[in-house]
Amino acid sequence: MGKRAMESNGEEKQPRLGKGRVTLEVSNPREMKRETKYKRGEVVSLQHSYPLRLMVPENASASSCRWIYPLTFGGGLVGGDMIDIDYNIGEKCVALVTSQESTKVYHCKGHSAVSQQNFNYNLSDDAFLAVLGDPVVCFADARFKQTQKVHMSSRSSLVLLDWMTAGRMALKELWKVDSYHSLIEVYVDDELVFRDNQQLSDTPCHTLQHAMRGFQVLGTCVVLGKDVEHLIQHLKHLYSRPLTIGQQLRTDITCSFSPLEVETKETTLQGCYVRFLAASTRLGFSVVKEITSALSDMLGGDPFANKY
Repeated sequence: MGKRAMESNGEEKQPRLGKGRVTLEVSNPREMKRETKYKRGEVVSLQHSYPLRLMVPENASASSCRWIYPLTFGGGLVGGDMIDIDYNIGEKCVALVTSQESTKVYHCKGHSAVSQQNFNYNLSDDAFLAVLGDPVVCFADARFKQTQKVHMSSRSSLVLLDWMTAGRMALKELWKVDSYHSLIEVYVDDELVFRDNQQLSDTPCHTLQHAMRGFQVLGTCVVLGKDVEHLIQHLKHLYSRPLTIGQQLRTDITCSFSPLEVETKETTLQGCYVRFLAASTRLGFSVVKEITSALSDMLGGDPFANKY
């Protein structure tokens, strides 16, 4: 589709408010009898309004996982647009929120225009959710604000990836975004256990491009829950080992691993968060592949296959 930023007469379109809601529940009695922890969830509620569309294909996965695609007409957001989506993952359901392509944020006209996305993820007991979308790409002079809030049970599990690129590299738009704000909050049994607040913009002393020192990809991944402990150990092995004597420090990729431990009334949840910087989209994607490779069986496929 063509860019939604412009009408056919060249005038900028008016911003839209796109709201959506999707609810997965195990409603098939035969499914409940299967001797597997996770069951195939059915879409019991699906709502969306222009310019947003939510798709949940029947056969996207080779497992019980349901793949959810949020789409925006035109493939991006213009100034003043707001996307607001609630994802409700029922008991024993497993779901993946992914995308077909990167989220493009077009330039904003006027000082007050901001493109916004608000995502709420609600996980019931024994639910599993992976949020593994393509990166956000902010065009020059874009202003973008994104809020992601996760409300999960101490018996559910989460993998949430949030990453962005410097812009349209082919046009030399490296970190020309006017402002970028990303907030992630994770609640376990209604208690805030993780908060990540990133704000990027030029300052009077340094431009954002200068501060990023040649890096073109910035990302964060949060992993939490009993059913992703294998992934936590995998990431710890990859990113927390000290350098050996004589080993050179890479300058094109930087990754950090931080453990996350959550005490609840019932149990202690193990988790982690990984931050990474990469000098190109290809290198950033290599980090994403390292993170997601341990999930392919549960997801029933690779959401990044044939990309990048």
